[in-house]
Amino acid sequence: MQKREHVFIGGQWRNAEDNTTIDVLNPATAAAIGTVPRCGRTETSVAIDAAHKAFADWRTAGPDARADVLNRMHEALMDNQQALAEILTEEMGKP
Repeated sequence: MQKREHVFIGGQWRNAEDNTTIDVLNPATAAAIGTVPRCGRTETSVAIDAAHKAFADWRTAGPDARADVLNRMHEALMDNQQALAEILTEEMGKP
């Protein structure tokens, strides 16, 4: 799985507007395991606008189109389940 240290908004990986970040820490060890953008009002507003635009298409999509999106999401999760499990385990501080 490709390492991402950005936020995904409106179909694009982005940094925070001011390029600040927050360390993601393993709570069991306090070790930094990654960084994420320190998003604020600007990024939140952009994300809300992007969600409204996406919903306009989604609400008119038929059941087959929606099922296709959900099936592709399922495939992506299954294709990356080991890496996702490792990331989530480390993020939660589990052994």
